[in-house]
Amino acid sequence: MNPLLRRKGLWAKISTVLFCVVNFAAAQVSGNFTYTDNGTDVTITGYAVGAPANVSIPATITVSQDPLVVRTVVRIGDRAFEGRLELTSVTIPSGVKTIGILAFYQCTALTAVQLPENGVETISRFAFGGCTALSSLTLPASVKTLGTSAFGGCSALTSVGVPSGAAIGQSAFSGCNGLTSVSISPSVASIGLQAFRYCSGLTTITIPDVATLPSLVFAGCRGLTTVNIPASVATIDVTAFADCSALTSFTVDSGNLNYNSMNGLLTDKLQTKIITCPGGLSGNFTIPTGLTEIGIQAFQTCKKLTGVTFHPGVTSLASKAFSGCAKLINAVFLGDPPTSVATNAFELVAEGFKIYYLTSGSGFASPDWEYSPGFTLPAVFIEAVTPEFTWLSSYGLPGNSDLLTDANGDGVNLLMAYALNMNPNLRNTFPQPVFNANQMSLTYYANAPGITYTVKTSTDLAGWTDTGVVLSGSAVARTATVAFSGPNRFMRLEVSK
Repeated sequence: MNPLLRRKGLWAKISTVLFCVVNFAAAQVSGNFTYTDNGTDVTITGYAVGAPANVSIPATITVSQDPLVVRTVVRIGDRAFEGRLELTSVTIPSGVKTIGILAFYQCTALTAVQLPENGVETISRFAFGGCTALSSLTLPASVKTLGTSAFGGCSALTSVGVPSGAAIGQSAFSGCNGLTSVSISPSVASIGLQAFRYCSGLTTITIPDVATLPSLVFAGCRGLTTVNIPASVATIDVTAFADCSALTSFTVDSGNLNYNSMNGLLTDKLQTKIITCPGGLSGNFTIPTGLTEIGIQAFQTCKKLTGVTFHPGVTSLASKAFSGCAKLINAVFLGDPPTSVATNAFELVAEGFKIYYLTSGSGFASPDWEYSPGFTLPAVFIEAVTPEFTWLSSYGLPGNSDLLTDANGDGVNLLMAYALNMNPNLRNTFPQPVFNANQMSLTYYANAPGITYTVKTSTDLAGWTDTGVVLSGSAVARTATVAFSGPNRFMRLEVSK
């Protein structure tokens, strides 16, 4: 016989068997519910239009009166209540073991789901996905599987507890941006990729004793401020905490064999390699001494980083180490260049980005440094990293900017903005004198390194003197006062380097 015909014949037989199974499990009706009976137990498959909005799933269904046959409801079928916009609550009995795929998907008025204390073992993929009004949920200890996007997009959900032994599926709670509290049993089986992505309301999270934190698992959790890595974790994907813009530090359990932390950075156990930088890092950052390698995408989520300084011991910048740091304008090297710099280490950084270096003739060059064969970056030699350089970098301005220029056209040049501790990216106004009885006073910031502050007074705007000016207060809020009577009195603040 022709092999192709044999294959067709086999498929015909399989098709016939499947057809028979479907006929055997044809839907029946009991009250407001449709169901299928497999001869042992029952699956709920649908719900009558116009039935009550508060659904109570029956524990049993009488499938025959003569003879009397009563079967337990063990499953809520796939798509059984999908898109039922009128439903407001659902109560599920203890006999139900499985909630099927898309069972309550997009039931947008559903506010509460009452699960039994024991019974439900599997909540399938998208089972409650898109239930945007769901605010109350307690998962029973019996739950072992939370499928892909089981509660994805449940934006009104405020708290949830995940029991011991449960496997949290991919995107299980992704987009639950109303979540402020998540209690995960230390002994859950696993956490899937993107499981809590975009849960922006979370400010803290206790990571359970899992072996792996997969890609994007907590990405976009913009309320997280600190994260503690337990001893069990052996693998952390570099994107696990991507776009956590408030995250300022990682800590690691001392018993962890693979990871450590230093100055809030997540590092390898030996503290020689930066694995991930917390996304809330802002302004200037100096790589701590002892760390010699910047890992793949290590700073990729640091959208507020404006400057980075490398000590002489840094030897390697891996692929995309600072990729996407859109405000990074300066990178300062205090020693010789690293021996290895990936060609995309500084891709997609700030326009006008420059390398600054302190040593000449040891591998750097101006105006362009060839950091890899055929690849260059603009580079500038500087004598020292001055306080003004650091201040400029902290606001995303080139470190060699002319301090006598006005960066944003507000009439305040960079030198004055630096002296008075102003943000040069905002429109600023000078401190204004205050008149009180027979004296005039001026309060100003006077603590910028390298700056000399002088307050002078005049009666005619032609002759200026500091005679009679009395200074008081601290350097961060200094007040100059001058007494006067008779002629008009004027006051001005002079700053110089």
